[in-house]
Amino acid sequence: MASALISDIYAGKLRVLVELISRALDSDAPDYANFEEKDVNGCSLLETLTVLGEWQLIEKLVTKNKDIFEPNLYGYDIVHLAAIWDNEKLIKAMYFCGIDLKGYTALGEDAITLAKRYHSENAIKMFAWIELRESFLALIQQARNILKSADKMGIKLTKEERRSAEAACTEKENWLNFSISRSLEELKAKKEHLELIVEPIFTKFDDEV
Repeated sequence: MASALISDIYAGKLRVLVELISRALDSDAPDYANFEEKDVNGCSLLETLTVLGEWQLIEKLVTKNKDIFEPNLYGYDIVHLAAIWDNEKLIKAMYFCGIDLKGYTALGEDAITLAKRYHSENAIKMFAWIELRESFLALIQQARNILKSADKMGIKLTKEERRSAEAACTEKENWLNFSISRSLEELKAKKEHLELIVEPIFTKFDDEV
C-alpha cells in the first residue's frame, strides 16, 4: 500500500498535507522520515508531488532540506521528472532554490534532452529562459571585471564609457533581481540593450589582449 502521506495526496487532501509539511518545516528539528516514504510503485513524496504539479510544496520542502533531493533507482531526479511532465513552474522554482539542473540519468540524459524527447514545450522554454538569464548575469559580471581592471591593463576608457557601463550593469542587475517573471523576449531585449552599451569597453579590452 502507499504511504499515508502519498495516500493523502492521491485522495486530494492537499490542505492536510500543507499543514503537515508546514508544521514540520517550522519545527526546530523536523522529522523528514515521513517525507522519504515511498508508495507501492517505489515513488517518493517528491516524485508524486512532481507528477501532480504541486511545485509550491516541493519548493518549500527542498528549500528547507536539500538532502531529500535524491535521484531514484534509475538516476532520475526531480528536475528530470519535471522536464518529462512539462512542469515549468517546478523547474523555475528549483533553479531559484539553487538546485543543480544539469544532472544526468543512469542513461546519460539531462533534463533538457528529456524535455525534448517528450515534447515538453513549456519545460523547453523554461530551460531556454534560465540559460538566457545565466548568460545575462555572466555578461554583467564580465563587464564589471573589465571596468575593475581597465586601468591596470592599460585600457583607456572615457568617463562617459565607464559611467554608462557601470550604470547599465546596475540597472540591468536590479531589473533581473526584481523581474523573475519576465518573458524570454523581455530578457533577450534587455540583454541586447546592455550589449550595445558595453560594446565599446569590450572592444577596447579585445584590442589589449
